[in-house]
Amino acid sequence: MIPRVINNIPKLVEIGKKKIENLEGVLLNLGENQKITDYKITRLTAPGDNYGSLMLRLEVKVYDKNTKREDDLDLVAKLLPPSDFLRNMFNVQVVFRNESSLYRVVVPVLEQFQRRQGVREVVDIFPKYYGSRISLNPNSEMLPVESRDKS
Repeated sequence: MIPRVINNIPKLVEIGKKKIENLEGVLLNLGENQKITDYKITRLTAPGDNYGSLMLRLEVKVYDKNTKREDDLDLVAKLLPPSDFLRNMFNVQVVFRNESSLYRVVVPVLEQFQRRQGVREVVDIFPKYYGSRISLNPNSEMLPVESRDKS
C-alpha cells in the first residue's frame, strides 16, 4: 500500500450540483514522494452519455520531491448514476466492482503472463489505473480513475 501524501486537497470537490467526497482517497497510486499541488475537474461527456454515469476529466498537477518536477496527469473518473432507478437497473455494485477489478487485478496478470511467455513488446492497450473507491453505500460518488492516455 502506498502511504498517503496528499494533504492539501479539500475533502469535497463540487461539480455543478454533484459532489465528490474525499478525492485524495481515490488517487492512492501516486508515488510516496509525489504530492498533488493543484487539480481541475470538468465534465468529460454530455449529460445522458455513457448510460447514466457521469464521466469526469481530472487534470491533476503532481509534484515529485525526488525529481523536483511537476507533471500533469490527465485522468478520467466515473460517477455512479444519479438515481436509485439507474443504479438498480445497471446493478452498479457489481458492474463497478468488476470494472475496478479489471484494471486492478486482470490487467497486471495479463501483462505478467506476456512477460513470462517471453513477449518482448508487452501489449499495452489499457489506460494506467490510478485507483478507485468501491462502496456499498448508495450515496458513494466515485469509482474508477484511469489515465486518459496510456502513459
